[in-house]
Amino acid sequence: MRGIHFIRPAARRVVLFLLILSALPGSGGAADEVHRRTGRLAVSSPFSPMIAVDLRDDDLGGFLVGKIVANSILQRGGQPVGLHDFVVGETVRVTWKKSADGTEILTLVSDADPAPPPARPWPLLRKPGDVGALIGENRQHTIGRKDTLLDIARRYDLGFNEIMALYPQYDPWLPPIGDIIDIPRKWLLPKGPYEGLVINIPEMRLFAYLRKKGKISVRTYPVGIGDTDYPTPTGTFRIGVKRRHPTWYIPPSLQAKYQRATFPPGEDNPLGDYWIGLENTLYGIHGTDIPWSVGRLVTRGCIRMYPEDIAEFFPTVSRDTRVQLVYQPVKVAFVSGRILVEVHRDIYSQVDNLAVHGLDLLGRLGLAHLLDTMKFVHAIVRQSGVPTDVTLESETAANTEER
Repeated sequence: MRGIHFIRPAARRVVLFLLILSALPGSGGAADEVHRRTGRLAVSSPFSPMIAVDLRDDDLGGFLVGKIVANSILQRGGQPVGLHDFVVGETVRVTWKKSADGTEILTLVSDADPAPPPARPWPLLRKPGDVGALIGENRQHTIGRKDTLLDIARRYDLGFNEIMALYPQYDPWLPPIGDIIDIPRKWLLPKGPYEGLVINIPEMRLFAYLRKKGKISVRTYPVGIGDTDYPTPTGTFRIGVKRRHPTWYIPPSLQAKYQRATFPPGEDNPLGDYWIGLENTLYGIHGTDIPWSVGRLVTRGCIRMYPEDIAEFFPTVSRDTRVQLVYQPVKVAFVSGRILVEVHRDIYSQVDNLAVHGLDLLGRLGLAHLLDTMKFVHAIVRQSGVPTDVTLESETAANTEER
């Protein structure tokens, strides 16, 4: 059975989100009507009674989100088992009905052997400390008569992808005048050392860590990256060269298009006014003559910045600065007692199942027992790129701690 890639246009994501909403209390459907489907177990945790089953290969499509109740029948290989005996990703047959309390799972059955394959152990942290970091502050904007979403994105130093992920229902050229919209300017820091430059490819965002007097500050910028035919690579690099007003040495595959081998400095140069080359590669960080391409998959692997951003950024970095290109479509953090997840599109189809991937990240941190499964699945489906609180509320979390 295929994995969940979640690489869909905005309309597909909205359909999936509505399918989840159909499983919530008070959303319609005949009470006590029993439904049966076969799907793939997408989200399950021994610390929560909520599960999600991916039904995309069935005619129903989307996700089923429901709750294991006292009289639910759970079986593997014809033997009664507990929820902890199921393995995320396996094929299951599920029956459910709607009630006043939401969607109840009646049966969850796997034909696999009663003894599941060994799972990776997850530490259980009773009092976990902060993991990761949240930066920035959200703002609001009233859409004006001449505004486009591209203008708004650039004004608040966002990429086109960031504004459209939050408002897929809007025409980017004709957003509704007078609407007050939230400007997403909070970010979770990517996992890894807080040093040098980190570019999270699916997020299309650069994080620059500056150390001064023993303290670390962070500056972040939106970027454009390689398209799917010429993806931006991952790995650790160093800045090898810096040039103002660079000449563009056109790749052979593009020379016929431009009818030349080089492009001189100037306002029409696709590199803009600055070039920061990655050592021993043909890739670099540069400006652009098309600002609206920031936040899109448009280059042949290079990293593109707004002209005003590269002008500010260029003097703050030096040769030999470390540059990490990472691929993290799901970022997680535990800050001030709350679990936060930030989900982006898997633009290069590198992750088989974002839900399983995100759950694994939380499990490795020992946070699975504090996770609200339904909130988590909503975040996975929406892929809004905004840090989202998916914490199990205190009363329920306390009950799981006592088990």
